[in-house]
Amino acid sequence: MSALPNLSLKPLSQEPELGSADFAALEKLSSSSAPAIVKAPSQGTLRLYLSQPQSIAVVLPLLAHLGISVKNQAAFAVTFEGKDITLFELELEHTDFPQNDRALELAEDALNAVLTQEAEDDELNQLITAQQVSWRTVVVLRAYAAYLAQLGVKPTTKTIAGYYLNYPELTASFIEYFHTSFDPELDLDRQERLDHREELADRIEKQMGEITDAATEQFFSHLLEVMQATVRTNLFQNKETVAFKLRPQEISCAPAPRPLWEIWVYSPKVEGTHLRFGMVSRGGLRWSDRPLDFRTEILGLVKAQRTKNAVIIPNGSKGGFFPKGLPDRDAEKELYAQMGVDAYKLFIGSLLDVTDNLVSENGEEKIVHPDNVVILDGPDHYLVVAADKGTATFSDTANSLSLERGFWLGDAFASGGSVGFDHKDMGITARGAWESVKRHFASFGKDIQTEDFTMVGIGGMAGDVFGNGVLLSPHIRLVAAFDSRHIFIDPNPDAQTTFAERERLFNLPRAYWTDYNRELISEGGGVFNRSDKTIEINEQIRQALGIEDEVSELTPAELIRAIIAAPVDLLYTGGTGTYVRSSSETDADVRDSTNDSMRITAPELRVKVVGEGGNLGLTQRARIEAARHGVLLNTDAVDNSAGVETSDHEVNLKILVDRLVDAGEISKDERAALIEEQVEEVAQQVLRSNIDQNILLQAERLGTRPTNSAATRFIKFLSNNAGLDRDVEFLPTNDELAERRDNKERLTSPELSVLTAYSKLWLTQTLIDENFGQDRWLEPVLQEYFPSAVREKYGKHFWSHPLRREIIATKVANEVVDTAGIVFVFRVVEETGASVSTVVRSFLAVSAIFGLKDAMQQVRELAPTTDPDVWRSLVYGIQRFTDRAVRKVVQEGTLARAEVSGEIEGVMESFINRFSQVQSLCGHLESFLGGKLLERVRDNQRAVNRWGVDGALADLWAEVWEQIALVDIVSIAEQTGWSTERVAPLYFALYERFNASNTMIAITELPRVGRWESIARASLRSDLYEALTALTCKLIGFAEENGKAQPETFAQAMKLVREWEKVTPLQAPAIRRLTQEISEFINLYAAGSRRADSATISVAVRTLREIAY
Repeated sequence: MSALPNLSLKPLSQEPELGSADFAALEKLSSSSAPAIVKAPSQGTLRLYLSQPQSIAVVLPLLAHLGISVKNQAAFAVTFEGKDITLFELELEHTDFPQNDRALELAEDALNAVLTQEAEDDELNQLITAQQVSWRTVVVLRAYAAYLAQLGVKPTTKTIAGYYLNYPELTASFIEYFHTSFDPELDLDRQERLDHREELADRIEKQMGEITDAATEQFFSHLLEVMQATVRTNLFQNKETVAFKLRPQEISCAPAPRPLWEIWVYSPKVEGTHLRFGMVSRGGLRWSDRPLDFRTEILGLVKAQRTKNAVIIPNGSKGGFFPKGLPDRDAEKELYAQMGVDAYKLFIGSLLDVTDNLVSENGEEKIVHPDNVVILDGPDHYLVVAADKGTATFSDTANSLSLERGFWLGDAFASGGSVGFDHKDMGITARGAWESVKRHFASFGKDIQTEDFTMVGIGGMAGDVFGNGVLLSPHIRLVAAFDSRHIFIDPNPDAQTTFAERERLFNLPRAYWTDYNRELISEGGGVFNRSDKTIEINEQIRQALGIEDEVSELTPAELIRAIIAAPVDLLYTGGTGTYVRSSSETDADVRDSTNDSMRITAPELRVKVVGEGGNLGLTQRARIEAARHGVLLNTDAVDNSAGVETSDHEVNLKILVDRLVDAGEISKDERAALIEEQVEEVAQQVLRSNIDQNILLQAERLGTRPTNSAATRFIKFLSNNAGLDRDVEFLPTNDELAERRDNKERLTSPELSVLTAYSKLWLTQTLIDENFGQDRWLEPVLQEYFPSAVREKYGKHFWSHPLRREIIATKVANEVVDTAGIVFVFRVVEETGASVSTVVRSFLAVSAIFGLKDAMQQVRELAPTTDPDVWRSLVYGIQRFTDRAVRKVVQEGTLARAEVSGEIEGVMESFINRFSQVQSLCGHLESFLGGKLLERVRDNQRAVNRWGVDGALADLWAEVWEQIALVDIVSIAEQTGWSTERVAPLYFALYERFNASNTMIAITELPRVGRWESIARASLRSDLYEALTALTCKLIGFAEENGKAQPETFAQAMKLVREWEKVTPLQAPAIRRLTQEISEFINLYAAGSRRADSATISVAVRTLREIAY
């Protein structure tokens, strides 16, 4: 044997002959811990050198997965240059193993990656030597297999390896496809890559055509789809993880709903996914405990997040990660927590790996792509995250990574960090949910801020949402609650003393129900451990929870079911878990096995109101079923949206403030203080959104009509144009809607909550697509989004905000829908042919001209004890007025013409100034009226005043038709040169003479069966206004031609009308008789003695037009 001075061999069996390859391996191991594999002199033999002590029993399975099956082995202890090394001589079971240098090098690298936990050990590693590819290339295939498993395509790893090994040419094509797509070292421009990808895809499909096994072909077909849907990867950055950015909408096996973007992250230490429904999206990141289906969990959450985000600037997103290889949580708490944080960092870093940055150069901002990432999509730089289950304290960690990488959002990347809004201190999520609760109770005249009510809840006093929630009214009588450890029962609580005790607990550093002062718990109550085998049930508990008399004990799970089903006023969810399903669902459908034993069905609920401070307390089907049984509730997305909206305000404020720092307006030291000072004003802005959305939902739920055809058409429209999947959202089919219409049954609030969200999402995106936010007239909308203190000092910087268009579109969309209703824009567009932007601009014009914001503020301020019928009538009055007035402005044509010409800048301001006198005319409208018209308006005013309402809201409700007519009156004044004060009495005299008021009522009462009937009604109303305008102009011409004085009063105007009648065709007996008959019919319609029909009304309006023209 050859020998070196620094080499000693201690034989464990027959000593091997060492050659140059062996000494090269020893030299390598002297300075490295990586293994080395070399050829041995004997055929079919390899040598493995390891510098770390490893049992051959551990190493042999790893080698087998590399295609190195060992029949016999011998071991030698080697000392080389003072370092202990183990040499294994391996006799291979199969002599066809490729012993070329490339294969050995690849096997060596792969073995090192497995031993150092950079790569996983499984059958797919056989591809390294079989295909002669790196272990990182195999990680790509492993990552795709893991992703497909989350989609439900779940053959075993061994089976998948068999697929690849059985079809080596196809496997090589897949590998080539991926490298062609994303290897930055390839000398290909974008188009060449795309062309080559297409050629390779064709080749792959031809090769798949040769597969005879259906399961194999299906797997490869799914793999091709997923690869084709991949647009970015961080593979060539050589990071610890592999991340793919995907288009899930192009993946047929991806379950619905399919987001716009997904980033899939894979490594031996963590797997995760981030789902986004829009280019600008936001949502939390969850530490999942579901290794096999965490994507399903995140998909369910992002569905709710999307609807929740309808009230904020970004669309919905959600992320989740599962740390792998964690120790036992109870045995090694610190290590468990640290490994979770490390996994979170890897996950966050991977998201940033494939995300663009926004950098400023020479005063201009530009998109910068990440290094070594081939881009097959467009610019994409908006990535923001938030805390979720398991990551409540991780925001600073995420922001530190953002800052380290110079990501443009800085510490706005993850909301809720040390510089930002503390949601628990603000109590914002609970406060938002409480607005829903208050509105539900107000719908039957109960004010829970001044009257006691009973409640059961899910959560503990240490929790943000529950702890804050049960302190929002001093009149809560908390009968029972439970969290993960304890069950609290107070059968007959005193509201005042128990409120103070809950407040004490909430202020403890860490409170449990066992800390509750037992002396304050009423007779029969107590705090019980959920770990107890059984709990004794006494008479007081039976009475409080509505438990049958013969029950003397229950298990903790049974008692929790009884609490959820208790006959109290309110069920408030502030914890985690799904506790109510529909009667048509199974516990397996819910996918929350932890709480299967504690779950009830919706018909078992006996509460009046459900408030969802927490997520997923009920399934959506359960909500709908409960609502149809009379329970008042919305959805979790509506009730707890305040948290996400607060975070959105924080992010957008930070983006603005960072620009103030860059501009030298404030220092970095002043930045944090400025943000902190805005907390309460932001909270009030957020709560107003919750209030407005609840007003809308109650108005829609209590609307004057049951489910109508417009709603049916709108659902179909959203399905075709806004990504609504009625199956996923559990919305009724067209047949079911028709059945409800026949039964006079309306859509439930949970269903309306979904439609509201999609209505706002559609409207927001449409406005963005139509460049709505480019008009400087809209700058006040942007200004109002930010707190007043920031607005007053730094408003000049707002227009440069990178999300300006999105902020404006979102705020306007919310205002439109909240004021005018879910279907409003769709109906006006459908019935007038105007664009969405024109309708929305018309709405804003109407709002400015008639003071809609003041009227809406009055609605917000209505007492909770306001009679529900009165409340409904007032809100419907605003919706009705808005609908009619907007149609009037649309038909006037100025805004539509400006949009068509593309010259919209300045038009809105000019239009509103043109009609500015409308407000003053409204102030003394009665001075222009007389006869039955004045009588009707005064009757309306007296009615609304009896309700305790005055101001703008009262005027809109009492004078709906008359105020809308002022638009025509101003236009007539412009055309004729008469003042509006002279035109108005003449217009209204004609209005009275031809019974236009009752005609309008009759038109409103026409059937609303379908789209064409709706268009016919709108046309009749428009024709009536047009005829009245023409008649007024005709009367003005008559007065001028005959030297008549301009009328100053209604009486003078009516005298002029009578004088004109004497010389007009009205004197013709036939027309006079027809006009009289029509008037009589219209009066019968208005009195309810005759059903309105379009034939009679059409003749009435046509006759009036004939007189006018």
